[in-house]
Amino acid sequence: MEIDFKVTIWTRATIYNEDKDIVLKALKNGEITNISDLYKFAEDPGWKDLYETQEEMTVEDNGGQSTIEAIDDGETVYTNQKQIR
Repeated sequence: MEIDFKVTIWTRATIYNEDKDIVLKALKNGEITNISDLYKFAEDPGWKDLYETQEEMTVEDNGGQSTIEAIDDGETVYTNQKQIR
């Protein structure tokens, strides 16, 4: 059996000099709201996950969706919203 836990983690993108001004302007204008948006304004930004920032999520943090799931033989047998079997 496997048990999955939903967590949050910060991701750091590295913007190279030629794109800094464009990216900062887009951030201030609300044009960048997630990492996918960044690719519209920066040429191949580097990025890495900051594992030391990992935090467990609650059901409330996750919009009412489960944050713990148990899987046994490929079947979900429990979530922290409901017991399946």
